[in-house]
Amino acid sequence: MSVLIIDDNKDLVQILAEGLARSGQTVGRAYSAEEGLEALAGSEFGCIVLDIMLPGMDGLQMLDRIRSDGSDIPVLILSARATVEDILSGFEHGADDYLTKPFDLRELIARVQALQRRSSKPRPSPIVCGALRLDPVTRECRWNDRLLPLRRKEFDILELLLSHEGEVFTRERIVETLWKGKTIQRSNIVDVHIKHLRDSLHAVQCDTLITTIRGVGYKASCPTGCPHLRIASTPCEWRLSVPNDVRVMKPVSRAFARSVNFGPGRMCLWPDNAMRRLRPSKNAKEPALTSGRALLREPVSSQA
Repeated sequence: MSVLIIDDNKDLVQILAEGLARSGQTVGRAYSAEEGLEALAGSEFGCIVLDIMLPGMDGLQMLDRIRSDGSDIPVLILSARATVEDILSGFEHGADDYLTKPFDLRELIARVQALQRRSSKPRPSPIVCGALRLDPVTRECRWNDRLLPLRRKEFDILELLLSHEGEVFTRERIVETLWKGKTIQRSNIVDVHIKHLRDSLHAVQCDTLITTIRGVGYKASCPTGCPHLRIASTPCEWRLSVPNDVRVMKPVSRAFARSVNFGPGRMCLWPDNAMRRLRPSKNAKEPALTSGRALLREPVSSQA
């Protein structure tokens, strides 16, 4: 395992580094918050030992920056500030442990090892929702092979909703989970991020993945079949098509067209053998069919 020590006292850093190295740790060193952030950007560490009183940006400000970037790396604050208020402030800023100076090196090593054991959880698996794939580790969102650029909070909201598919999240619960008690200036902050997220998903015709539950909040629902199909009528045939995909343009029978129950946010599951051309007589009056999305839980019969 590896640990990053951030302290402006070079003699103390040397002592800590030697002791941690003897316990089998790979040690990184930084003497300011700015150097620490640069080290974190370039390497992966299993734990941080952080002093509060640093030149320039202090340790608590750095800790805020780390947590706001979405990192859950374990942080042990090592500080001469020993009042209960100081310790509570450290935990409120996102510290996982707090050790006051002076200290016993053996205790610090034991605490670091305990934090590393606690955080050594299995790598989270990607979340798959139809053709959408969300990787919490690489923080990439892909539709098939297409990378969808998402802002940090958009990704966090999508990950939260997909991880609890079908469960309704109130706006308050989303704020509590993702903003972790921080003061939010805008009361509609969740709605704004949801709109931006839907705009990003609209590029692949997947904006209905997130449903608004009026007066309550939001939920995610994964498709069970082909996404966003629609039926359009022409003078001589019905056609089932996928928007933005010219490769899929299937003719369907009138019976199939009539069997589709259109509704907002619904989708359609169909087999190729259910598609056949319909050529009505010239005098036949075709019923009006509103284009939209539909859901057939069972495959359409080939006799449709």
